[in-house]
Amino acid sequence: MHEYYYSPLADYETSIKTLLVSIMAASAALLYLVYLGRVWHRRDSESAISLPNRRVRPRGRWVIGAVIALGMFSTTLVVECFKLAEYKRYSDALAQGRCETVRGVVHVLNMELYNGHTPKEQIRVGDKTFSFSHFEEAPGYHDTLAYNGILAESVCVDLCVLHGRILRIDRSMNCSR
Repeated sequence: MHEYYYSPLADYETSIKTLLVSIMAASAALLYLVYLGRVWHRRDSESAISLPNRRVRPRGRWVIGAVIALGMFSTTLVVECFKLAEYKRYSDALAQGRCETVRGVVHVLNMELYNGHTPKEQIRVGDKTFSFSHFEEAPGYHDTLAYNGILAESVCVDLCVLHGRILRIDRSMNCSR
């Protein structure tokens, strides 16, 4: 039975929520820019003598703010799309069994503190060293010992690893095999 099995569902949910918020925010910024353009167009097309209650030209900082917001949220959209593709690639590799198996006893080289203001947690299993952080959003295992991680000192494990990411953890009763 698997002690830990990488499920991209939580990662997908986080990325999709961020993606949806970014789409809504970018749309709002774009609509605001269109609105500002219409206000400017209306102002420029009016005659020199007009009603005193007409709309005035918005200040430049609003335009700059809308353009910056549009750029930020558009960049977030692109980044989240790449993350979703990465999560899919790892989950497909795990489902097809294209990962390397690493067996051995866990040796904790560095433990990340609860507040995260230390280097990443590092462990060694067999002759491989793995580094991960609870605060790093990446596919695979990233629960440190401070956050109830299961890769503690002297635990016998079989790891399914792809590109340095731990995708599956099986606890073993003996490490002599």
